[in-house]
Amino acid sequence: MMGSGNRSSDEKPVHQVTISYSFYMGKHEVTQAQWQSVMGSNPSYFKNCGGNCPVEHVSWDDAREFIEKLNQMNDGLHLPLSH
Repeated sequence: MMGSGNRSSDEKPVHQVTISYSFYMGKHEVTQAQWQSVMGSNPSYFKNCGGNCPVEHVSWDDAREFIEKLNQMNDGLHLPLSH
């Protein structure tokens, strides 16, 4: 189930979602330090909590660019961007 009945109107209504394709998901959030090392910048609003805090204020396009740059590092793992 996705959405909320008690939050802002853009989260309503609660509805069932089916993901019809496979995808990769990291075991842990991307940290601000990881984002900084790959992207060269830190878009996070809460920067004072340290490099081990999750990166935030990242758009869908930012996340895709992050994955593309990770793929270019040629560490043997290639994450698909088809969806």
